[in-house]
Amino acid sequence: MWLRSHRVEVVAALGLGVLLGWQLLTPPVIGLANNGDFYRIAPQSGVYYLNPSGPETEDPNGPGYISRLYRTGAPKNPQGYYSSGVPLMWLARGLNDLARRDGLFDVRVLGAVHLAALLVAVVLFLSALPRRPAAARWLATALTCLVLGDVGYFSFLSSFYSESASLIYLLLTAAAVLRLPGRGAAVGTAMARDAAFLAANALFLTAKPQNAVLAPLLVALWWGARWPAVRGKESRRSMLAVAVAGVLLCAFATLYFAVSPFKQVNRYNHVFHDILGKDPEAAAHLAALGLGDEYVELIGSHWWSPLSDRQQALKESTAGRLTTAGIVRYYRRNPERFAALFSRGAEAAFVFRPEGLGNFERARGGPPGELSERFDHWAGVKHALYPRAAWSLICAGVVLGVLWGLLLRFGGGDRRPAALGLALWGMMALQFFAVLVGGGEVELVRHLFLFNALADLSLIVLVAGVGALCQPEAS
Repeated sequence: MWLRSHRVEVVAALGLGVLLGWQLLTPPVIGLANNGDFYRIAPQSGVYYLNPSGPETEDPNGPGYISRLYRTGAPKNPQGYYSSGVPLMWLARGLNDLARRDGLFDVRVLGAVHLAALLVAVVLFLSALPRRPAAARWLATALTCLVLGDVGYFSFLSSFYSESASLIYLLLTAAAVLRLPGRGAAVGTAMARDAAFLAANALFLTAKPQNAVLAPLLVALWWGARWPAVRGKESRRSMLAVAVAGVLLCAFATLYFAVSPFKQVNRYNHVFHDILGKDPEAAAHLAALGLGDEYVELIGSHWWSPLSDRQQALKESTAGRLTTAGIVRYYRRNPERFAALFSRGAEAAFVFRPEGLGNFERARGGPPGELSERFDHWAGVKHALYPRAAWSLICAGVVLGVLWGLLLRFGGGDRRPAALGLALWGMMALQFFAVLVGGGEVELVRHLFLFNALADLSLIVLVAGVGALCQPEAS
């Protein structure tokens, strides 16, 4: 039976579920405070702040605290934001309405839904890892529980951030990669596993716009693994090509529709606050960014800075003038500025607990932005051992990439873990640069959440994969 052969993974997931459920569902409830992004998603499930005397976008508890109760109303999408994480929130809203009739929404229901989905993903991922040797399997299972049992990860589950869905769908995608069929697989099995990979891929890429930039690497991984296996089978090759086109279309749609309302804000902050605000010769570099001299009075501001009417008009006129190409061109002409940005990114790369976003309710009596210090052991390990300087991050990245390449090229047995590891390495690099260029330093730690998840997943796969490459699976 499947359950008997995977009892280690199931028991580990249940234990993880008990631990996280205790933290997320019992007082003091653990969550993550809103930075303003909740209004992108929460209203799509008809959830709003319980703020009768103020705007529905304003948290009555103030910044740095979580809110446990919200009011319910008609769903809407006021900011035109789209995410595959929204259906999980629809489910939470439906379950909440079954349990209570007072017009309130308890965020713990959302935490429970996210937790249940995460545990399913954990079981599927762990059960897809190589079965032999047993020591590597158990170590990978224990490491997974240690990583996901860190408050830096599970605090997102009781929040409206898209990071929860990204983490869940990333695990499902990794499990699907490890289950990709080989040459001798039956047609039905191969098609089912291909469909599972494509579905998980589509969910992951559309969970958050910054995920969508990883589409080429995931498609290349799947294409390289599956295309040779259907050589001479034109009908199946055509189906695979159509499926690939569909996944790429999903990624493009996410970037185009979900990013468009917010790209002006991100680019404005990156240019005027990060680039020009820290450049001693900022006025001289306006032209390189496609801006005239009149914009000099905006230097140092961010999108939410209080501005005069004239400055506000200037800010609005930057729409269409600020482009990613212009930012890249600036950094190409000023490599020392990108080196400085890269150094700041390296310092924040493995710090995955955003400052100022507290984990507790105001009623607990703590200061705003207070972070839970329980179950942050993995964060402590990363702080102590992981690279925090630009040169050490580059060296670690090169070593990891070479290691995965050697394991894929010369390793024996099941090579799917090595292929997944190499893909995760490429996704880490692409994600790191995408965050730096696309978002700059504003909320850098939170934007590097996926980078951290990819790095941790790569380590888990490495632990399990090295054993599989040295000891082939039994037939």
